[in-house]
Amino acid sequence: MPHQAHLTPSITGVMQNDNMSLSNTSVYLDATFHSEKCYNYDLVTKTNQDGEFNIGPVKEFRWIAFIYGDPVANWALCVDTKNGRKIVLEQGGIGMPPTELDIKCDVSKTEIFYIEAFGTIEGNCTKR
Repeated sequence: MPHQAHLTPSITGVMQNDNMSLSNTSVYLDATFHSEKCYNYDLVTKTNQDGEFNIGPVKEFRWIAFIYGDPVANWALCVDTKNGRKIVLEQGGIGMPPTELDIKCDVSKTEIFYIEAFGTIEGNCTKR
């Protein structure tokens, strides 16, 4: 059956650096299988003055829906920093991506982030 497959979640969040808002900063959502994550991105947005952003989902038209087995999810959320573009959250593996995420990301910290379908993932984000 033809349908729009969600390759990434819809993500709402805030970007910070050492607990200070990253304002007017580019945030990228990449659902490609390219080796250089976030340089061949699907969507881009800017944070507001408080570091808040909303991006996604990335969708793809598919002619068939798989009824047996799980699809492969592979996406990354990235942000521009003074030291270059940085991956702050990434999901890769077998299973569906979450539908929505509400997160707080601090590029100066490494956090342990949990996505239900995949378990624990190391990144720079926590749920809000």
